[in-house]
Amino acid sequence: MTEESTRPVREGSKEWWVKRYADSQDFLYGKGPSSFLVENIEYLRKGETLDVGMGEGRNAVYLASKGFKIVGIDFVERAVERATKLAKESGVTVEAKTQDLDFFLIPLMKYDTIVVCDIHPPLTLFKGLARGLNKGGTLILEGYLVDQLRISGGYKPEPFECWKTNEALECSRDLHVTYYNERPLSPTSVRVQLIARKSMR
Repeated sequence: MTEESTRPVREGSKEWWVKRYADSQDFLYGKGPSSFLVENIEYLRKGETLDVGMGEGRNAVYLASKGFKIVGIDFVERAVERATKLAKESGVTVEAKTQDLDFFLIPLMKYDTIVVCDIHPPLTLFKGLARGLNKGGTLILEGYLVDQLRISGGYKPEPFECWKTNEALECSRDLHVTYYNERPLSPTSVRVQLIARKSMR
């Protein structure tokens, strides 16, 4: 047995996520889209859309069904394969790409909407969200707050998956925030939710 094979896998690393998907025969988050996304789709600018860390494609497929032109990226090949399969089964087109998020630089002013759901992006990607939006483009973000770690029952995220208080506002400081909330959605779920728009100027 080599030293590398006995080395513990770092939480949040590519190897960690690969193992998590490999150990699951079912969709980790289900096939249905985020209810927050569904409830607020009317506030999102339709057009070129980037789903960051799309996982198995549940949100990307939903948006594609509503006329958004979707590019979904994730660094786990198995997740991308499942997203491609889900899109095919749903009769929609999603450009699903395997992409190392640690080294992904969002092209300047390329997207009309960017989706960040149930992922805490790497710092370089986090800082590039606003620059990746076209004028008038929209950002929708949702994830677990660190308070979720203290909740008994419900989903147990890893610490690296969670957002700190007001942290999501930092990536939106160059945008006009139209909706922001940090609150319990149920006795077992504490979430951050944000919608922001880039100025037309």
